[in-house]
Amino acid sequence: MRLLWYGVVVTLTILLGVACIGWYLAAHPGGTRFASCQWQGDDLVLQFNYGTGDQVTTMVNPSSDHVVAQLRVDQKGGDSTSSLTGESRFTLAGGPRPVRYPNGAELNCPAG
Repeated sequence: MRLLWYGVVVTLTILLGVACIGWYLAAHPGGTRFASCQWQGDDLVLQFNYGTGDQVTTMVNPSSDHVVAQLRVDQKGGDSTSSLTGESRFTLAGGPRPVRYPNGAELNCPAG
């Protein structure tokens, strides 16, 4: 009986850990927020800030009704006091549509 009780406690602890990780990932976009977003015709223009020495990755995943955009900035220990501005352009067939972060949060992205 005692072994069964320990098994239940361990299982519930694991499930609670998985649920906490899921809630955290749902509340965070999985990267850094973009400084600005704008549609220029069929081009999606994403602007972001980063420090010298940082590695920046932008990802876009278009679907029929919206676009998922993500920014990752891996800080490499460079000069964090200066801020650089970067821009990524993606040409997407189908024109402007809503842009969201991976967690579903809406990114304000007007058509220009």
